[in-house]
Amino acid sequence: MVIFLGGYKTNFFKRQFVKLGWVEMKATDKEDFWCIKGWNQSLKKLNIDADIVFYGNSITGGSDFRDYFHDVVICNLGYPGDDLPGLRFRAYTIATVNPEKVFVMGGINGLNHTSLSVFTDQYSLMIEEIQKSVPHAKIYLQSILPVKDKKMTEKIQKCNFIIDSLSRVYGCRYVNLFPLYEKDGAMNPVYTKDGTHLKSEHYDKWANKISTYIYE
Repeated sequence: MVIFLGGYKTNFFKRQFVKLGWVEMKATDKEDFWCIKGWNQSLKKLNIDADIVFYGNSITGGSDFRDYFHDVVICNLGYPGDDLPGLRFRAYTIATVNPEKVFVMGGINGLNHTSLSVFTDQYSLMIEEIQKSVPHAKIYLQSILPVKDKKMTEKIQKCNFIIDSLSRVYGCRYVNLFPLYEKDGAMNPVYTKDGTHLKSEHYDKWANKISTYIYE
């Protein structure tokens, strides 16, 4: 009984049902709802007018593409641990910095427990919210990177095919970063510090790949 009450009060059961695609999550259900609201208020007060937004989780957050593109204004909205519902619900923050282009990477967090059909639904909803937030911005959907686990990397490849297909459905540009970091069906160990996240010096491959899109 105590376990049940604890799970109910902490929204544990609802979070599990959301992962399975049985329950629709609302923005206010997210534990960080008010944190994101506060973050957005801070962004507004900075009056940033960005050329480019990089939007995603810790893999995006670990980058600093200002090192590679000195002549454009870049805002990094990478948020460690963020999943597709999280990226969907905080998409309104992108509009706060008025970007012309948005480079998106998301989907690895929670993928272990997410079916491909649920992934497709969640990714579609995320795209729709981003487009609603910045209707005039060009959106670039970047592939998920490989990881050290080969079985998970196989699933990532399937998800990347889905992202590629959705990019055409929604009129976005697909950017395939996967081959840059893959070796023998997994993340090349040379490029990663933990099997998932990139070493800082190896964001150069990513930067080289997107350079054409940055300046087109």
